Amino acid sequence: MDRLQGTWKNKFNAPALDRGESIYRNGRVVELKQNEDSYSAAVLERQRYEVSLSLQNRLPVRMRCHCPISRSGNNCYHMAALLFAIDALDHPEKYTQTDKEDSSSLQPKITRGTKNRNKRETQKSSVIQTKGEPEKRTRKTKHQKESELELLKKEKEQQAKKQEAERRAKEEAQRLVKEEAEQAAKKEVERLAKEEAERAERRAAREKRKAARAKKETEQKAAAQAERQKQLEKQLAEEQWREALRQQKKAETQRRQEKRR
Repeated sequence: MDRLQGTWKNKFNAPALDRGESIYRNGRVVELKQNEDSYSAAVLERQRYEVSLSLQNRLPVRMRCHCPISRSGNNCYHMAALLFAIDALDHPEKYTQTDKEDSSSLQPKITRGTKNRNKRETQKSSVIQTKGEPEKRTRKTKHQKESELELLKKEKEQQAKKQEAERRAKEEAQRLVKEEAEQAAKKEVERLAKEEAERAERRAAREKRKAARAKKETEQKAAAQAERQKQLEKQLAEEQWREALRQQKKAETQRRQEKRR
């Protein structure tokens, strides 16, 4: 049974597949290693890219690469190149060369986990492939160059979209911070107004109680004054009554004395 289903290419766009196949055909996929359903390799370009993936139901999953395209969340052509190398393990005839080079040079040499018997031979093969890289790069077709340009264009577009998304996220964060600040300021104004209203209410209550006490004191003073006036009038009336009684007794005494005479 083949390692890959034929539908694995649906995970990539056409430019990524074209460039990935070109990279594999130019012998720039080296140090292919397998550990059960996990594969890894190095893709040699201007710099070295380490690529790894796993197969589940004969389809690639958990593909990883540290190139900018992969970091932006897309499947890159380095991943496609590794998958072409894996596919060549089952179908080497699909990747035979038409020039003088031996077709066996395109069939990847696989190292299984820790069962690598001759690591030096693999490294030597990688060096030989790397030396032939400048000569093979000159064989790129016009279609491949256009694919590279299209990939670069898409990378720039994705970068621009990412920057636009970051800018919008920053603006949204600033807007939220501004709204929170405005709401906090509004709540502070409302709190101060509420405190001022409560203070005014307490002042009014104090003034009301003070006025009530003053009124009560005034009424009490007036009542006391009226009571004192009443007592004075009563005392005066009693004194007048006593004086009248004395005058009456004195007059009666004088009448008696006159009668005796």
